[in-house]
Amino acid sequence: MLLTAVGFSRDLPAEPLILTLVGQVHHAAPVNYMFNAGSNYLVEGDIKFTPQSGENYTVKGYLSESYSAVWLASSDGKQASDAIVLEGDPDKESAKLKALSAGAVVIPAYAKTNVKPTIQQANVAAESSREYGDNPLANIDQGTSAKLLIERMGEPEHIKIIETNFFSKAPETHIYHYKDIGSVEMIKSVADRNLYSQRTFLVTSDEGQQFTNVIAKANGVETQLIGKKFFNIGVYDINYLDALATKVWENKFTEDRRMLDGIAWYCRIISNSGTSRYQDFLSSIDDDDNISSKLRGHCNKAKKQIDKLKLAKVEQFKPL
Repeated sequence: MLLTAVGFSRDLPAEPLILTLVGQVHHAAPVNYMFNAGSNYLVEGDIKFTPQSGENYTVKGYLSESYSAVWLASSDGKQASDAIVLEGDPDKESAKLKALSAGAVVIPAYAKTNVKPTIQQANVAAESSREYGDNPLANIDQGTSAKLLIERMGEPEHIKIIETNFFSKAPETHIYHYKDIGSVEMIKSVADRNLYSQRTFLVTSDEGQQFTNVIAKANGVETQLIGKKFFNIGVYDINYLDALATKVWENKFTEDRRMLDGIAWYCRIISNSGTSRYQDFLSSIDDDDNISSKLRGHCNKAKKQIDKLKLAKVEQFKPL
């Protein structure tokens, strides 16, 4: 019952075309269409469109009981084509399908309808209303291709690759990290082997400013959760890495199982950071027989992983 949605893209000639656009609800299993009868929304129609050479377009849409629409957006997120619009309940004859060629698509506000939003619609509305200031990652849509992402954001500072898991059949994942603004999780499509955005991890100003304090004050449970979260996202800022290393050093003799697991995750995060700044620190933990073998093992693996990169020696981290 698991559905992993990823993008798909193809090249089009830069000449007048007739394109069929479709917006449709999908389920992980056919039986779910029966359980969700009345909400399997579908809007489909043809538009005349002439792509511009070198431009990237994304199929955008909105699906609901009373109003559904689908259109093309350019790389800057603006509507670039006519829209196919379905007004009214699609299961009733009164529903009208039309091509909207004048003006931009305006999604009706929940307040203007008598339809109570579903939980999923409500979550989307809440997510879209979050304030991220001028963080450009806030405008990255799910399904954005790596080509389009790099066109808009530039090359990432770091790319972490999580290979396919044979047992879970999870697709290959790449984490594109952009310094000071966050990361984007990119999923490799089975259909065309290209990478598409699954979600973004934004670093808000508050989170950035408070990161060091949060790490220092976190208990075992919190440290474990932070470790798992940022192992997937990646940490590359030296100030943040120093905070993680300090936490490891201060708790290297801990008997708290969750704290131990959390700081072990921190060692793995440090090993993925791509810097040799923590080699002496990792060695000092690995060499201390009084420290848990679990933590020593992770520090040993971290040191070896960084050694393989053959990085230039830099000023070493010195715990207080």
